[in-house]
Amino acid sequence: MLTGKPWKWFQFYLAETQLNEITFTNSEVKYMFLTWEGFCNQLIQIYKNAKEKETVTRKLYKLKQISSAMVYMTKFQSLLV
Repeated sequence: MLTGKPWKWFQFYLAETQLNEITFTNSEVKYMFLTWEGFCNQLIQIYKNAKEKETVTRKLYKLKQISSAMVYMTKFQSLLV
């Protein structure tokens, strides 16, 4: 069910496992194909950071000081953690 960028990323790994037996592939590919958790972790490592950055950037642009500077600073700092 992968489409777009995730599918293009996955095709490389799928091709490697089809050309080589799983025992001859590199450890990253083995980890990804041997467990569901491994597969999910690989996807998260690649795509989660980009989404988080986009979300934080959007929130920073929406942030406005409508009360004290201390409240504004607290809200600002909470976005960066």
